[in-house]
Amino acid sequence: MPQNIQDDDVVMSLVEVALTYPPHERETCLMAACNGNTQLMTQVMDCVAWEERMRGFLLNPVLAPQPDKRPFAPGELLDNRFRILREVAEGGMGVVYEAADDKLQRLIALKVAKSGYRSRLSPEVRNATAISHPNVCRIFEIHTTTTKSGEIDFVTMEFLDGETLSAKLARGPIPEPEARNIALQLCAGLAEAHRNGVIHGDLKPNNVILTTQPGGSVRAVITDFGLARRPEAVVGAPLQNSQQGGTPGYMAPELLEQHQKVTVASDIYAMGVLLSKLGCRRVPKDGGENAVVYPRWQPIIQRCLELEPERRFHKVEQIAEAVSPRKRQWLLATAVSGILAIASGAVTYRTATWPEQTVHLALLPFEADQQTAPLAGVMYTGAADRLARIRGNAKTDIRFVAARAATTEKARSSLGATHVLRGTVRQEGERVVVHAYLTDARSQVNVKDWKSAYAPSEMRYVPTALAGMVTGALRLPAVPATILPGAIADYREGLHLLRRNSGVDAALPLLSRAVAIDPDSALTHAALAEGQWWKYRNTGDRVWLHRTVQSVREAERRNPDQAEVHRIAGLLQYDAGRYEQAVSHYLRSIEVDPKSGDAYRRLAMAHNANSQEAPALTAFRQAVAIEPDNYRNQQAIGEFYRERADYGEALKYFEKAVQLVPGEPRV
Repeated sequence: MPQNIQDDDVVMSLVEVALTYPPHERETCLMAACNGNTQLMTQVMDCVAWEERMRGFLLNPVLAPQPDKRPFAPGELLDNRFRILREVAEGGMGVVYEAADDKLQRLIALKVAKSGYRSRLSPEVRNATAISHPNVCRIFEIHTTTTKSGEIDFVTMEFLDGETLSAKLARGPIPEPEARNIALQLCAGLAEAHRNGVIHGDLKPNNVILTTQPGGSVRAVITDFGLARRPEAVVGAPLQNSQQGGTPGYMAPELLEQHQKVTVASDIYAMGVLLSKLGCRRVPKDGGENAVVYPRWQPIIQRCLELEPERRFHKVEQIAEAVSPRKRQWLLATAVSGILAIASGAVTYRTATWPEQTVHLALLPFEADQQTAPLAGVMYTGAADRLARIRGNAKTDIRFVAARAATTEKARSSLGATHVLRGTVRQEGERVVVHAYLTDARSQVNVKDWKSAYAPSEMRYVPTALAGMVTGALRLPAVPATILPGAIADYREGLHLLRRNSGVDAALPLLSRAVAIDPDSALTHAALAEGQWWKYRNTGDRVWLHRTVQSVREAERRNPDQAEVHRIAGLLQYDAGRYEQAVSHYLRSIEVDPKSGDAYRRLAMAHNANSQEAPALTAFRQAVAIEPDNYRNQQAIGEFYRERADYGEALKYFEKAVQLVPGEPRV
């Protein structure tokens, strides 16, 4: 009785894997890959025997395509922008090139599916563009180019100069501290992908790149989020997600036996296999027994490899917690901090919820010379007070301790810190330059770095600015901003006038006066920057653009993580053609203030300028839904449709804009 197409794909995938092993090792390999499914194993072994007799007939049938030709060649220029330099890697379904982005003047990796596989990228890749994490290979953009064979999608990604985890494992066992460091980084990256709704589906050592950081630490980066799908045996045949790249031996039993779609649970199973290789370089058999070198890892791997998905870890963060060093030192430190907080009356009560991740943030003393040491000490005390007030949210719980540890590694080993805030304080002329780093203590990767210069009298701004740096990087609730009562009336009236182009000239004096009354507020500087930006837009005079840049800088020096600051900072990035950075600002602005139609409209404009039509339209519609009476929202979505020659839709929105502000120029 013939098998269905899905069974054929699984069987032939296993046949391909088995044939890469010597004959005497094939049965052992397949026992692990088939997870005790004797019927499947028998089918595969029969096909292997026929394949050897027929000398490649099954894997290379009569109607198979001609040998694959490379999609691109060194020296080729794609879209008048991407110059192919060399081929750097090849997988079963895709090719990776090193390329030069002539527009942004940077080296990138460019990945494309081979011919014979789907030329259009899978949804996993498109979803993965939303992931921004040091342990996930950053996908910049998705492009489509026309070749002789038709249209082909390709992705531009972060170029990683390193080796695969598979190559490192091939050289011998990895010491436990180093293996744990790699495991924690991989957990951090995979957890971030899951938080963004992205399932990897093919986690294995070949899809992990190890790079060396400037300080000598290792950064582990997960790559290949569903770049290419398996070839379809029949045009139009149904294709399960579990067949979009999974590798036998790493695929959970429900994928091999029940043909279910990939899930968080199947990724956790693959992580268990990968952890076993970090321990002993051997694919686990029978659920993981005899596959663990480090005793503390054995129950972790066994739980990852449970045959029933519901019995595995439910979240990758739970794996990281289990792998991490014990947290007794951290609990002691936070208990002391809690006693001090009670003594000062600064107690924050948390709701009894279970967050997706817990951040243990340690503030290290900033490096300073003899001249700046007093300023650094005062700054440290103020920063500790501000950081202790940061609240967590449903996704992230945060626990803070002011540490006296000298290094990131000591903060991690003695306190169990997952992140540290550290930096330097230097005198440069009449200014004091503060350079801060938020570092992931597990991977030694700087999640965020921030630098600003202050007059000595302005150092009072630094603690709040550092807190804003942390909340922005970790996507936590922003530190509340305030405005002095005497500045509120001018501030509000100025912003109201800015809602129309004709009100810009009247708004500027009011917003300037608000800054004069309250120069310490990031909000007054951000509002003045808005007015200066609209003056630049109305006149084209670049003097106003320079003033906008200066006002944004002043706002960011006080608190970089305010929704209003992100909205105007995003406009500057948009104007400079840095659309991805603009999108990042707008997304954070929306996280902090989800009721801003301006933020959604500007997000849509950045997506549109970056050729991301679908997310642009979604954001335009959201802007109109939130603020239907804002004529700029109506005008912007109308322009979107006009650019695409959909004049009927465009006219509908243009008419609405005119109805809202009938006497407004430039509408």
